[in-house]
Amino acid sequence: MKKLLLTLTLIALAAFSSSAEKKALDHSVYDGWKRASIIRLSADAGILVYMIIPQEGDAEMHVRRTATGEELVIPRGTAWNMTEDGTVATLTIKAEFAKTREAKIKKKKAADMPKDTLAYLRLADFDLVKLTGVNPALPDSVANKKKVKINSLKIGTAASPYVIADADDPAKKGRKMLLLIDWKTGAVDTLRGTDGVVVSRDGCKLAVTTKKDKKDSLTLSSIYLYDVLTRKADTLPPTRMPRRSEAPAIPSSSPRKRPSPRPPGASRPRRRWWSANW
Repeated sequence: MKKLLLTLTLIALAAFSSSAEKKALDHSVYDGWKRASIIRLSADAGILVYMIIPQEGDAEMHVRRTATGEELVIPRGTAWNMTEDGTVATLTIKAEFAKTREAKIKKKKAADMPKDTLAYLRLADFDLVKLTGVNPALPDSVANKKKVKINSLKIGTAASPYVIADADDPAKKGRKMLLLIDWKTGAVDTLRGTDGVVVSRDGCKLAVTTKKDKKDSLTLSSIYLYDVLTRKADTLPPTRMPRRSEAPAIPSSSPRKRPSPRPPGASRPRRRWWSANW
């Protein structure tokens, strides 16, 4: 009987000690919870990209090489875009959550808010290149020793020998340009005076639109195809809408009948009072 009482006492003490160690659930515990989300798996299943997202704070992007287990962690990475051949990817690195929150509390202007950073990643060696300001990927001949504002990055869907960056031209206010970045060597070529671009699936052809500069009479609005490998551009011939006199007449299946004219001397029909009220 004494052994039984001693055993029950030890069990009660163990249960009490374990319950005392458990932390009560409150909002601080909820804020520490994180969730995982898979973003992309390459076509050959060689590259797996997933996110670790907290309830509040900065998320983490994990790029994992499934064959070797090698993994690259990119703090605050988002907006992942990868070619089908798994050679290059573009992404956005968000501004720090704490700095953004502090700026919002201080009610800073949009121009003074922390900015996101655009980048591209070479998946062969996990080399991450951030495109911000005067960068090694943007030599002084392109940047003119000024900060270049990159608006967006584009790559081909299947493959892409170049990363296409839409940027503001620092040489002239209000003008845009395209930066053709060779992600293997870091060399940069420029196309100035552009307005928009569409990249082909293999990343070798660009459909570029240009916008007429109101202050420069020599500029024109045009569309041309640009080959990034041969550096040749083919401008599409301009089209002109036909004038109204040149437009072909469309025959009407049921011509509209005109009302017959009133014979001369005929009086206008009188309007009855009930027709106006009813």
